[in-house]
Amino acid sequence: MSGQEGRLFGVASRPLILCYHIRLYAKGEIKLSNVCDICGKKPGFGFNVSHSHKKTKRRWTPNVHKMRVVVNGSPRTLSVCSKCLKAGKVTKA
Repeated sequence: MSGQEGRLFGVASRPLILCYHIRLYAKGEIKLSNVCDICGKKPGFGFNVSHSHKKTKRRWTPNVHKMRVVVNGSPRTLSVCSKCLKAGKVTKA
């Protein structure tokens, strides 16, 4: 086994990093929703706890917006969380 046989159609399992903070995914790679393309922030999981301590599952989603951002001089549509917007990590197109 040469190591290349484990890959599916030659697509790497990791994203291609072309710019400082931006993760651009390879062709055929599945992009998850509610994930910031700049910092990689994802939903957090936990429980709602009632007064009687009955626990039900819930998730905390990050404040992610789809917007046009300049990447390497050309505009692209990315999912950006509000924390990255406030910090100035992206420039709007």
